[in-house]
Amino acid sequence: MENDVIKLHDEIVRVEKELNRLVCNKEEYDKLYEQSIVTDKVIAKYLTAKKHLEEERKKLLDKYKEELDAPYKEEIISQIKSEVKEKYPNVGEIELEHFSNNVYIYASLSAYKIDKYEIIQQLMYLNNIYFEDMQENGQIKNSKIDNNDLKYLEKLNKKYLRIIEKRI
Repeated sequence: MENDVIKLHDEIVRVEKELNRLVCNKEEYDKLYEQSIVTDKVIAKYLTAKKHLEEERKKLLDKYKEELDAPYKEEIISQIKSEVKEKYPNVGEIELEHFSNNVYIYASLSAYKIDKYEIIQQLMYLNNIYFEDMQENGQIKNSKIDNNDLKYLEKLNKKYLRIIEKRI
């Protein structure tokens, strides 16, 4: 489903370009009307797929609501943000928020011994929505966090896993 949303987004861009081309070329009304119907249908499919994806995400997050909605949640996420901001001072607020939430979710669910597959599934849904909202031409625009720095990611996860384990 996640890939469907991305593919449909790309399809929207394609059909809108075609509609714009027809408008610029001052094509006949029938051609414009037909292309606008095609565009509307693709947009409707996209909105349906995105709604379904968001519902699935909500189901997954609801499944672990008790584990994730701890009283210390905002404090931990704030600590993560501060630490990440030190390493990546130019990171944008949206990227920082998303990344910090992912670290919190991963550490929290790991602390509760949730199956790694389940955790990855949680994060995939969150990431797909984030990527959908933040991508431009298939690339995440203005990304500042280097997700290839595995040692840093492991260190961050281990640190917050220990902190959360002490609190539960």
